[in-house]
Amino acid sequence: MVNNHLTTAGDCGADSPKRIGLMGLGHVARYAHVPSITQTPALHLAAIYEPFGQVDKAELNLSDTTAVCTKEDDFFAQDLDAVVVTSPAPFHGANIAAAGRHGLPVLCEKPLTDDPTEAEQIVQACRTLQQPLYLAYCYRFSSVAQRIRELLQRGAVGEVKVMRLVYNWDVHGMYDGRDADAAVHNARWHGRMVEGGPMVDCGVHQIDLAQWWTQSPVVSVDGRGVWAVDYDAPSHVWGHMDHADGTHTCVEMSCTFGHTCKKPQRDFCYQVMGTEGVIVFDPIAGRFDWEHQHGTESFPLANEKDFSGMYRAFAHALRTGQTGDLCTPEQAVENTKLAWQMLDAAHDKRTTLHAAALSTSPNGPSVPVIAD
Repeated sequence: MVNNHLTTAGDCGADSPKRIGLMGLGHVARYAHVPSITQTPALHLAAIYEPFGQVDKAELNLSDTTAVCTKEDDFFAQDLDAVVVTSPAPFHGANIAAAGRHGLPVLCEKPLTDDPTEAEQIVQACRTLQQPLYLAYCYRFSSVAQRIRELLQRGAVGEVKVMRLVYNWDVHGMYDGRDADAAVHNARWHGRMVEGGPMVDCGVHQIDLAQWWTQSPVVSVDGRGVWAVDYDAPSHVWGHMDHADGTHTCVEMSCTFGHTCKKPQRDFCYQVMGTEGVIVFDPIAGRFDWEHQHGTESFPLANEKDFSGMYRAFAHALRTGQTGDLCTPEQAVENTKLAWQMLDAAHDKRTTLHAAALSTSPNGPSVPVIAD
């Protein structure tokens, strides 16, 4: 099935805004996706499908022309041009399939799914239907990420040798309202840990950037983790990737960087080191510099995410059929696979170290070890 919505605008004319349907209205959809869609002139938020929660139009600044649907059939009856999937990951496959049955292109929040086998099946189904599918890797559209890519493409630092991408934070704290005395777990923090921890949730963005910047696939992966809390996933992870072009990337991610502190803590940076210079983006230090043999060039700081830029690219793809900088499902699946490989390596090393500690100490390990 070829999607006729991709390159035409139905009866409304080529310049009319594309009618977007949003499936799922969680936290990120409310603060990022909804306002970004409504503020993109080439798009119109025509419908929201939310079968479980309440939708307050006034709270979300929605117009009267946005239909709120609790039934899927009502949602797809809204003459849509495309669908954005922001439901929880276990629902992504069914949502994408439903859009496919109606011949609609999809922009889906990452991950594509929690199950690698299902992810491959979704990608194959979209290929069979010739259904355009993109993943919401919003980091690509930050002016910072775009600038770094442009610098590397023109050889600004010579041959890239090492990249460090760090995002250590606390996912809004372990306790609700950062109130340790109440000892009520923050549902968002808990959810991230249950779903695979910081590398699977946030680290895939950095994994994606490393490959997107270098245009070089990853040929070898390793990982190391620290278990600061009693979850299956490590809460602090180092992922190492060797690229085909010889670049080595280290991605460091944490969900427990000050997670029990009253005051939020954050450690974020991009560092690119080459044979003829370095690029450093450190928003905490207020620095975005390209250092080279002739001196320093500084660039404007910006947020590491840009949902609005992503939606402008989505609108362009709907109008022209050109992917542009949007993330393909194949690349998104690869990003998630690499994250899980890093976690597998971290688990293997933890098991080995635990066994070594037990074998060398007559009283067991000298430090507490949380069992897997």
